[in-house]
Amino acid sequence: MPNEAHLSAISRSVKSQVCRFCMKKHADRNAHPGSYIPRYCPLELYSPNPERVGTGLYALWDDWIQSKGTINMLRIFVDGRVLDPTQVTNEFLSVLCILGFLY
Repeated sequence: MPNEAHLSAISRSVKSQVCRFCMKKHADRNAHPGSYIPRYCPLELYSPNPERVGTGLYALWDDWIQSKGTINMLRIFVDGRVLDPTQVTNEFLSVLCILGFLY
């Protein structure tokens, strides 16, 4: 987050609480009403709090599935090939749970 000393009084309340990525996401929503709005925030992945990292990973995953792989840069490879969100099966999800990637 930016240093509040460098923010105008008008934008300080928003810009000190919301990251630039999320502000752009909301601006895009206003420009394209009815389009899918991702829940993912990149700051979640860089948090020292494991719960926030988990929240970020789940949001990234959900956005990937919901958008059919078009909304973010998440790429999952299986046997050297990129997995498409439509190819995700319960068996694949079970393997991720066993390996500890999902819970």
